[in-house]
Amino acid sequence: MANTIRTHHPLSPLAVVIILLLTGSALYFFSLQAPFFHYDDKVSIAANPAIQTLDLPKIFNTFNTRLLGGLSFALNYQLAGLYPPGYRLFNLLLHIFNAWLVFRLAGSLLRLLNLCKPLTDQRITEASLFAALLFLCHPIQTEPVNFITQRFVLLASTFYLGAIILYLRSRTEHLPYGLVGSLACTLAAMFCKEFVITLPFTLALTEFFFLNHLGENVVRRTLRLLPFLATALIIPMLLLRTPNNPVPVAQIANINIAKNGETAKPHVDIFKARNSISRKDYFLTELNVVRDYVRLMVWPAKQNIDPDFPISNSINATTFFSGLFLSGLLLLALTLYVKHRITAYGILWFFAVLSVESSIIPIGHVMAEYRLYLPTAGFALVLMCFVYLKVSSVLFPRVIALAILLGLSTLTLARNHIWADECRLWGDTLEKSPNKPRAYINLAGALINRKKYAEAADTALRGIQISPLPELYANLAEARLGQAEYELAIAAAEEESRLAPDSGIPYRRICVAHAKQNQLDQALFFCRKAEALNPPNPLDKQLVGNILLMQKKFPDGLKAYADALKLAPNISNAMEFSKALIFFYKDSADKASALRYLVVLEENGFPREALALQRLIETD
Repeated sequence: MANTIRTHHPLSPLAVVIILLLTGSALYFFSLQAPFFHYDDKVSIAANPAIQTLDLPKIFNTFNTRLLGGLSFALNYQLAGLYPPGYRLFNLLLHIFNAWLVFRLAGSLLRLLNLCKPLTDQRITEASLFAALLFLCHPIQTEPVNFITQRFVLLASTFYLGAIILYLRSRTEHLPYGLVGSLACTLAAMFCKEFVITLPFTLALTEFFFLNHLGENVVRRTLRLLPFLATALIIPMLLLRTPNNPVPVAQIANINIAKNGETAKPHVDIFKARNSISRKDYFLTELNVVRDYVRLMVWPAKQNIDPDFPISNSINATTFFSGLFLSGLLLLALTLYVKHRITAYGILWFFAVLSVESSIIPIGHVMAEYRLYLPTAGFALVLMCFVYLKVSSVLFPRVIALAILLGLSTLTLARNHIWADECRLWGDTLEKSPNKPRAYINLAGALINRKKYAEAADTALRGIQISPLPELYANLAEARLGQAEYELAIAAAEEESRLAPDSGIPYRRICVAHAKQNQLDQALFFCRKAEALNPPNPLDKQLVGNILLMQKKFPDGLKAYADALKLAPNISNAMEFSKALIFFYKDSADKASALRYLVVLEENGFPREALALQRLIETD
């Protein structure tokens, strides 16, 4: 039978790449085309001016520890503007590439195992491909692929896996500059996401699990790892220099302003995130969370983008048995070290990668599916060993592997069906987390985008009963505006303003409500109030300009639109200025004055639009 196996050639690297590409594309085809940004995406990408430039210092100050993720968003913007499918395509390609890296990692480990347990090339390739496909097809991966902001996780995983693969190749194949490449990947990973601080320790685990046969002494092996261990200082240093106004997803460390005399001195606690619970409660809660993570790996049912996980304040029966279960898994890894080393390594990988976000460092959200992205590679290694290394039969592992992959792919397609529709996604979340205000906020917002104003108002009102947040009153005001219930919209916006007194956005909604009723003086009054409280914003300028044009105050109105274009010289604002200019020309029939205003477009970088508009006015 062994001879029969060796007559079959393993799949070529190109064939593996094609299989991964086709499988990934098929699984994510429909959700890839979703034309909207999800909740954090709107702040991190859609409304983030830092990504609209390739100004590296500006991107660094906006994303801090996640610099490379921010840079990738900026590159996306240069290629496709604010086109969500373009960003998701980038995420999907990263995910497929990471699956290929899992294939390479699994193959490297199996070849090292081959020294004591001979395996055919075909068996190694099939087992490695199974691990890669399991990583690719697992439904837990749908969140980091579809939720664009979680590209941080994808990029971090790319460099994490790349560092380990290059390290193994440099040690076993004497790959030229392999160790330098591994160190470069480690350094890059440190600018993607904070959990990669575990990478040097995973490299040490890899060294002492699989490279003992090389015969080097412990001191020399440890010295080789020291540069990697030194890179772990990068993340704490970056967190300590947290800038004043990073994008919310990069505001990791807890910063308190401690007054010392007349000076305000910021105190940065890098071992506690913003808006987090106590260290003790977080640790006890994470015992139950990690138990649930294991369940999601094995049985990925009831997935939820915003789980309402109960906080543990004491060691009750559930927490005790969760701790006992996790301790048992760690003990199992130690007992498997001698005879089932890859299985032991996969279990420890799972715990190591999760250790930063699921231990004693409190984070704002106690549970999030995207945190399981890279730990899934450890699970894939464990399952690969159970399927392919337990039996010598050729057919049986293939049947089991195919059944597992088909089951996971079906669940992934079903989950992506939910991700493909914003209303469906947040409706599913609300059904599973009926006490989480964020589910109401995002579902109401999605319904407003669909112009389903009555449903949006109902959702916002139900959310207000749970927690009267300003975001829910904002949803309610927008829904009332859509229903043309202007007095109710003003009442909701006033309540929003009371709850968020430093924001000018509620006044913007009040302004719109008055303008819709042709109460232009009141509209202009509230619009000026919005301008005074908001940072300089093209939307406020355009709103002022629109009201002034309606009042026949053409020079002032066009100046406001020109100010909006100067604040944000993009094609959208250029078109808004052009519309305002056409409105002025049609209403005043003052062709000479209209043509003079075209210089505003030219000065802000839109000469072609100015020329087109000039021809339109001159030939009218």
